Amino acid sequence: MRRTLFYIIAAVALCACKPTPEQLAKRFILDRAVDPLSMHILYHSEVLCPERTKQDTMYHLAALLPDKAIIDSIRIETRHFPEHYYCYWTIEGNDSAAQSCRCNIELAVFPDGEVMYYEKYRNTYYGATAIETHAQRDTLTGIRTPGFYNDTGVWALKQMLLER
Repeated sequence: MRRTLFYIIAAVALCACKPTPEQLAKRFILDRAVDPLSMHILYHSEVLCPERTKQDTMYHLAALLPDKAIIDSIRIETRHFPEHYYCYWTIEGNDSAAQSCRCNIELAVFPDGEVMYYEKYRNTYYGATAIETHAQRDTLTGIRTPGFYNDTGVWALKQMLLER
């Protein structure tokens, strides 16, 4: 009984020592600040973004007619987005010229403790992780053609072409 109680207390203590996303993000910001002592946090928020996989279907336009499109290929792009916290910070502090400045910072904090600027997250995970292209001649009817799809020989996103 004592051994079980000891393991439960040890597990709770171990979980309590794990830094929160807020603490990880704050440490990341302070490590990169020009003058960390002058920094004041005006606002911060964090939102958990669960892991998800997204697939986009695109059609290669061979010909465009007023209410239909002829396609010659279909491309399916798969993107994988890992679980992370989206953290947004507004801070005020001194820049390298000792002038007061305010800035907004977007960060991605992962469960394993990794932190990166959200721009790097977008560059890393918004690209397709898998692309499948199938040659398939087909005619799509009842479509709408936005102005930027006024030419053939381009890939068009399925959601942009089909009527809702």
